[in-house]
Amino acid sequence: MQLYLNALAEARPDTLNVLLLDNSWAHRAQTLVLPWNVVLLFQPAYASQVNPSERVWEDLKSDLAWERFASLQALQDQIVRLVDAYDAPTLHSLTAYRIS
Repeated sequence: MQLYLNALAEARPDTLNVLLLDNSWAHRAQTLVLPWNVVLLFQPAYASQVNPSERVWEDLKSDLAWERFASLQALQDQIVRLVDAYDAPTLHSLTAYRIS
């Protein structure tokens, strides 16, 4: 996480960079040193509905529900196949918020 924050600050030195994060322990590590141009904004606890990637995961789970896999590798392979099958319009429909 520290390496990412440093790289982001260096790549975008002339902007204030706000990252929306979940409450993972890695995002709140006491040893993180925030660069001057990076701000961390944390989602409320248990607010997966505000994270667009959660909608993709929900869609993936609907295709994986009740499946049995012979191994972890078989599960991983199936997830890769499902993700590779997404096209841009489908991903947009799952992750885009309406702008009113």
